[in-house]
Amino acid sequence: MDPGPGVVFVLSDNTAVRHSLVILLRSAGFSARAFGSIMAFTAAVTRTHDRCCLIVDHHVPGGIDGLKLLERLPTLGMAMPAIVVDDAADLRFRRRAAARGAIAVLTKPLTDDLILQTVAETIGQPVTPI
Repeated sequence: MDPGPGVVFVLSDNTAVRHSLVILLRSAGFSARAFGSIMAFTAAVTRTHDRCCLIVDHHVPGGIDGLKLLERLPTLGMAMPAIVVDDAADLRFRRRAAARGAIAVLTKPLTDDLILQTVAETIGQPVTPI
């Protein structure tokens, strides 16, 4: 039985980035939901799915940054693999992200292929060619 498309939650304060990522992910066969703040994300997502992941901009509004959100997800019952996006992710930042459960850290600017490949590897779903 096909478990259906993986769900990708996109968390970024940049409206254009959110919309672009959702369009890209859906065109490749993923289900995608976007949020502009941590508060909107935690209010709307009450449970996780077997095949899901979070793409989170490190500098998203909500009183905490992306890495602190990763620390809190398990206590909210929302543990899931995460991909962190940052402007300049040095080795120290990458280590901090990995310690908090990030599967990958991507540095802007992002390419479509990099995003799709990273998401596919993270949730174990092949990418539909676009």
